[in-house]
Amino acid sequence: MANSYATHTELMNRLGLEENDRHEGMLIDVLEAASRWIDIECERRFFTNSTPETRYYTLAYPYGNGGTKIEIDDFVGTITLQTDNNGDGVYETTWTAGTDYWLSPKNAVLDNKPYTCINRTQLTGRYYFPGYEYGISVTGTFGYSTLVNRPTNIRELCINVALIALGYSTSVGSVSLAGSSSSSSSVSGPLVIPGVSSYRIGQELEVKLTDSSSFVSAVNSLNSASLPMSCRNIIDLYTKRRLVI
Repeated sequence: MANSYATHTELMNRLGLEENDRHEGMLIDVLEAASRWIDIECERRFFTNSTPETRYYTLAYPYGNGGTKIEIDDFVGTITLQTDNNGDGVYETTWTAGTDYWLSPKNAVLDNKPYTCINRTQLTGRYYFPGYEYGISVTGTFGYSTLVNRPTNIRELCINVALIALGYSTSVGSVSLAGSSSSSSSVSGPLVIPGVSSYRIGQELEVKLTDSSSFVSAVNSLNSASLPMSCRNIIDLYTKRRLVI
């Protein structure tokens, strides 16, 4: 269950299934699909890779603040910043943190948020961001957060997207959009899933199941506008805002 924002145990508890149910694998696939759907909708991810990544950026024109600032993808931790100063594709200049640049928002760590911008240090900075295409190289740990530190409301959103794909209607209450207070949700059925095998849970719920492919397709075809307002609010909270001119 690589980089899934909720565990299959959490989903099974929500569904009232017991441990070691033979359909655990299918639920894992659905949660993984729901997590990647959230990444696409929010235009960001809530996990980091185990090894540093190198990404390349072009200073946007017109050059904001004279080439002293550049916005990049979400990242946490430290970075290595290099620039190509003559457009030959070689990143010959390595910037020094504190001396040449600083990261913002300044209070990102205190607010449990990622850094999204690199700024040239005004007094001691020795370089400017070049205007060449992909003239800026950044190596570091990218993502809104680590998987362990993901916002709790992203976990709740993942569970509810999975439930909707499985055929449930969801009712979410007390969801903290800031991820700081408890949340609860309930599901209502019946759960009707086309398939070739079936079993009964208790006296009221009969579940018909097939392989995970149809449910993964159901996740991928979801339209955020059709989700409950509580889910749409979470998506809106984390979706990147872009300036359109």
